[in-house]
Amino acid sequence: MKLREYHPLSEMERVPAEELPKRLDELFDRMDKENVGFVVTEEGKDSCVFCPYKWFELEYETIEVAVDEVLLAQIKEIITPLGWTVERLIVRFLEWLVDPETQEEAIADESQGGTWREMITKETFVKALQLIQEQQEINHQFAKALDLVGDGHYVFGVNNKFYDAAMLVLKEAVNDKYDYISWWLYEGEPDYKVWSSDNTEEWNLTEPEALYDFIVNECQE
Repeated sequence: MKLREYHPLSEMERVPAEELPKRLDELFDRMDKENVGFVVTEEGKDSCVFCPYKWFELEYETIEVAVDEVLLAQIKEIITPLGWTVERLIVRFLEWLVDPETQEEAIADESQGGTWREMITKETFVKALQLIQEQQEINHQFAKALDLVGDGHYVFGVNNKFYDAAMLVLKEAVNDKYDYISWWLYEGEPDYKVWSSDNTEEWNLTEPEALYDFIVNECQE
């Protein structure tokens, strides 16, 4: 990157770093209209320079962004009164993606679609379901043993608070808002088959791994 225009630092206005968030739009406008740069200061000392890109000879890469026509019209309706263009909005979005201070937030939002965030791995989810099934079998066998020495029918494990807690955490962890975990444990047998939300794909949820994939991919709208 080569310098195309030289502007002495001594002639540039100083802007304290803490003022940047609230003055960013103003500074961008002045850089565009007045062709000026600003020196950002931290604790009264020069830190970095904020200046127009045209002061440098840059190597460019072309990025093509395809936007739905209806969505584009809606975006313009929102940003035009603010004095923004679509191009400038895209630039600011890309800056948000690569800025070290916002990059982690951007990655998190993108990976979760801006809504639900994964709180549990598939491996942990599967192990938890397997442990619940094992405990259910233990409860069943214990009830059968009691039945051998008594006259009544014993149901062991009813109102089990540990089970309730495990189910509550699992549902929250994968955002199981349609209770597919409970269905899988008690009603899914024998075929464990369900359809996607748009009824175009049949899922076989026999294995807990498939249940996890179905919930996180089909049930997050």
